[in-house]
Amino acid sequence: MKNHLDRHTTLNYLHLLTIKFLTLIQIGAQVPKNQNEILSALEGKSRISTDSVDLSNHYTLVFELMQKGQIREALEHANVMNLKMLGKYPYWDHGYITLRANLETMLGNYQDAINILNQGIKSALDENDFKIAGVIYGNISTLYNYLKDWENCEKYALESISTLNKYNDSLKHLSTPLINLGNVYSELGNNRNAIRYYKRALVLDSLNSDQVGQSITNCNIGLVFQEEGNYKKALKYIYKAYLIDSAYNHGQELPGTHTYLGQAYLNLGNTEKAKYHILSGRKLSAKAGLTTYREDNYKALIDLYVTISKPEKTKQYLTEYENYLDSIHNTERADAIARAQLLFEKTHEENIQKMKLEQANFRVSRRNNIIIFLTSISFIAIIISFYIVRSKNLIRLLHKRLKEQHTKLEKQHNELKTISADNNNLNSIIIHDVKSPIANIEGITNLMLKDIENFKIDQIIMLEMITNLSKNAIKLIDDLS
Repeated sequence: MKNHLDRHTTLNYLHLLTIKFLTLIQIGAQVPKNQNEILSALEGKSRISTDSVDLSNHYTLVFELMQKGQIREALEHANVMNLKMLGKYPYWDHGYITLRANLETMLGNYQDAINILNQGIKSALDENDFKIAGVIYGNISTLYNYLKDWENCEKYALESISTLNKYNDSLKHLSTPLINLGNVYSELGNNRNAIRYYKRALVLDSLNSDQVGQSITNCNIGLVFQEEGNYKKALKYIYKAYLIDSAYNHGQELPGTHTYLGQAYLNLGNTEKAKYHILSGRKLSAKAGLTTYREDNYKALIDLYVTISKPEKTKQYLTEYENYLDSIHNTERADAIARAQLLFEKTHEENIQKMKLEQANFRVSRRNNIIIFLTSISFIAIIISFYIVRSKNLIRLLHKRLKEQHTKLEKQHNELKTISADNNNLNSIIIHDVKSPIANIEGITNLMLKDIENFKIDQIIMLEMITNLSKNAIKLIDDLS
């Protein structure tokens, strides 16, 4: 956008300069004989009668053709006029050069305009006219800007500054090369240096009380910030340009600042203000019969209605934009049609894709929710099944262990029975083997006690003790059995 804006600024300057130049001839001004008379004529400080009706008629015709927008026909007559007047009045050669370069530029023939202006530089330097040479260097720099030849754009901008510095009153003309250097750095991605040069140009425009220049430079700074994505700062500078144009009623620039201000508001999401300013730019441009900024206005309108999802309006302005570009038969603008069509198709396709994506996302989301639900149920079922299987396995394991314990206990029981039987047998044997001798002892002692007279008292006592002990032992054995 910066380059487009700067291009229209230069075109407006050249257009106004040319029309002033032509008007002086039309009202009967005489061809000046020296440089001071040229400058006085261009600045409106003198009115010299003409000595060439033919020259006046040519200028009048060129003027009328320009007013009607018939630029190609105007160029043809300017070339005829140039051949007639070439070398006749040397100081007017700069005027012819400016006129023809302006018309070539309006037709988009930038390289032809550069070739014409290079002739002007040679002529100016031959006359040591550093002011004219510096201004022409600046205009060539601007043309290379349109061609996106940034190396030559920078080269001629620096040459313009260097040449103008040789002229005492150079501050009035340094703004254009500074803006072009800003454009170069902006295109190279060095926005910091771009803004630095734009701000220098802004200072010069302020010193020269050039409200149009201030408006344009503020707008350029705003557009740099807009490209960086710093939309608040962009709005700040573009709004300054809008205030300047509104205050001084710049009919040529106000439609443009309305458009760019609308674009700034659109980037900040304020579609209401964006719509107001973009449509205001369109109305003012139509009312004044201007074609300047129409291209940017159409782009802004298309962006606006794409943003607020108005496909019918988008198609309407896209069609109008295509018809407008077709009407001016310009290769650069024909490319712009393709870009705009591609932008619309891309945006439209993106909207369709976005809608399809949203629908697909909804379907996927719903499917995912169903999958999650079913997965959750399946997971719960698996967990329950796992615990059921685990419980069964545990029960089976416990049953097995119980069975093993039962078998073990049964085995131990049988072993105990065997041991018990063996013990009983052993007890029977022991009881029998022990009880019989004791019974025999008891029987012998009882027999001995029957023959008591043959024993002493202490012997008798001993025998009774043996008898009692035998009885007790037999009773104990009986109890054990």
